[in-house]
Amino acid sequence: MPKVNVYLPDDLAEAVKDAGVPVSAVCQRALERAVRRVTAIREIGTGAPLDSVPDSPTVSFTRRSAAMLQTARDNARAEGAAQTDTGHFLRALLVPGGMSGMHCVSTVAH
Repeated sequence: MPKVNVYLPDDLAEAVKDAGVPVSAVCQRALERAVRRVTAIREIGTGAPLDSVPDSPTVSFTRRSAAMLQTARDNARAEGAAQTDTGHFLRALLVPGGMSGMHCVSTVAH
């Protein structure tokens, strides 16, 4: 199994040691969740169906946020963009109705 170094401030390292926290198990779990979350976010940006993104404590969407994400993706597709980027997400948040659950294509120019 590969080894990964984790650097902690001295006071935190001491507290972890005193508490007997299993560092390896905690780090593995945290990294596993982070990888799932980043993968899900990347899939959203590349157009994976929102219902294919697994619900988890770190990745879940309300109807309003799913609608905003879909609007951002629709905007990106309308522009011929290969991926949805932060500008598409921002415009989807800012357009009238962007967080009301309505789908609309932004006419905001870049």
